Amino acid sequence: MGYDAIKIENAVRSLYLEVLRCIVGEGASERPGLIDTILASYAGNTVILSAPPGYGKTMISYTLGSLAIKAVEDFPPRCLHVLPMRSIIEDCYGRLFYDSDLPKIPFINKTTVARQMMGAAESPWLQKPLIFTTIDTYLLCAISFPPAEIRKIIYNKSLGHGLLSKSAILSSSTIFDEVHLFLEESSKLLGIFSTVIRWLHSMRCPLIIMSATLPEQVLKFLQNILSNAKILRYGHDFKDRNFENEKLKASAKIRTEIYKGDLRVLAEEASKRIDSVDKVLIITNTISRCIRVAELLKKKGYAPIVLHGHIVSCHRKDRLNALKKDAWVAVTTQVVEAGVDISAQSLISDAAPPCSLVQRSGRLLRKEEDIDKVDNAEFIITYDPSVLEYSHKSDNRYHVYDSKLVLASIDTIKSLKNKLTVRENIHWHLPLAQNGYGYEQFIERSYKQAKFEIKNPESYILSRIEDLLYSFTIDLDTMKILMKEAKGSFTRDQPLILGIVDNVGILTDNDKEFSYEDREIRQLYENWSLSLTLSDAIKLLTMYDAKILEWDFKGENLILKSCPYKDSEKLQEFLISKLIEQRLSSIVIPRQLYNDNYGLELRIID
Repeated sequence: MGYDAIKIENAVRSLYLEVLRCIVGEGASERPGLIDTILASYAGNTVILSAPPGYGKTMISYTLGSLAIKAVEDFPPRCLHVLPMRSIIEDCYGRLFYDSDLPKIPFINKTTVARQMMGAAESPWLQKPLIFTTIDTYLLCAISFPPAEIRKIIYNKSLGHGLLSKSAILSSSTIFDEVHLFLEESSKLLGIFSTVIRWLHSMRCPLIIMSATLPEQVLKFLQNILSNAKILRYGHDFKDRNFENEKLKASAKIRTEIYKGDLRVLAEEASKRIDSVDKVLIITNTISRCIRVAELLKKKGYAPIVLHGHIVSCHRKDRLNALKKDAWVAVTTQVVEAGVDISAQSLISDAAPPCSLVQRSGRLLRKEEDIDKVDNAEFIITYDPSVLEYSHKSDNRYHVYDSKLVLASIDTIKSLKNKLTVRENIHWHLPLAQNGYGYEQFIERSYKQAKFEIKNPESYILSRIEDLLYSFTIDLDTMKILMKEAKGSFTRDQPLILGIVDNVGILTDNDKEFSYEDREIRQLYENWSLSLTLSDAIKLLTMYDAKILEWDFKGENLILKSCPYKDSEKLQEFLISKLIEQRLSSIVIPRQLYNDNYGLELRIID
């Protein structure tokens, strides 16, 4: 290793340790593999990193952001951390600040770090040194249509500054995190993800792809796209003795059980454990199930924290903070599944695919203090055999998941449990283990039983997206055609639409114009916003008294309008056209539909 290489490694290690100790505490020590990942990326490699839940992978983006802020050597001037869910973005961002909003790391503050996503537009052209964003926003910026400017582009008021955002991406380090959620989602998201990473790889942009769970099928899929990518896997290429010992200590205390029954079993099993441990976490597969379990627990005299995708932004932040306290009962959906730094002492979960179960288990005994507090911790997995059997024969969806993978998860756990001796265990926190089965073995067996394959979809849309990625001109006509054919979203089966809960009474003012700069309107967008699917929006507009906030033709003021159609099909076409034109700002939801404890009462309209 030459002098320059040693100098760079020392600079990276110094900043990494400074950031780590500001976030975790003075006693924190380096995690093997993470600095290697940063240095490999700096050397021009595309890096695929696999490390267990709770290993501290997010420190990579914090460190790369710090290197950008400090302008160390010729590291890229910014780091873009791309995540699949807004809740994970909020958690990664929130960990950088105290409750008082003061920064934990002086140089990573609100002038140098940003969230860029629906409901939080803090760096529209991706110019800040450290940015947490979604795949949707990242893609639009990559094809020169930054969301903040699309409306102006369409109405010929601006060229959109698209080259600013595209240039920002091409000159940045990009981290795609929790990629199992990109790969096991719809074929739409898989296609876009693979197209984007192929483009970044071909342009020799610093690229890191990481997850706690990278099954062989996923790894082979990525290797086929990314020639000569450098692979770093915990247990294969590096290990951490302290981490290993801590997780083995946790694994020895975790008992895995599978119970049959409907959602009442979730509530019953939780109530049995609430009085014996301080922190009980229930994870459900859908929002409606989450709300119903919370209501059952309330009837039993408990007051659970409820967290899902239809909790408004101000409440979501408060609840994530509440989950960092010493005692709580929480009912959530997948929003805590990956990247959210919480530690339960008992976990009850709906059955789910193998990668999801491993990610959920990462919330159980995550912290050392919780390992020391309990003699035994239970990971209870519940499923309804009749629903699973029916879904297996009909639409192949168990709640929102592939029923084959869910069934394979259940069968594999049962099979492994039958083979375990008294001294062995399923090690949910470690990919490989000497005594028992690591989660890597569990995932591989489940995938094999389900005969699950990852196939890269090919379509006209993807080929045109690829053209736009390589182009440095704005092709508005192509963009409009693609948006129409993609039904409003390149990444999701249904486009996401911003919803705002009417906390100030604007719904009484039909056809009234509002300025986005009005204090009350800004507060609604900043504090009372949530994400809706197209189906949610249609149901709210046709079955309830929700209304549409639409931009005027100049794109300067917002106009409140009633639903123009009661026919769902016509309304869908209307909403998609407004999305494509960037006229649709948000759906205004009547306040009475939003429950402060449970969020938007989706089960009424689900």
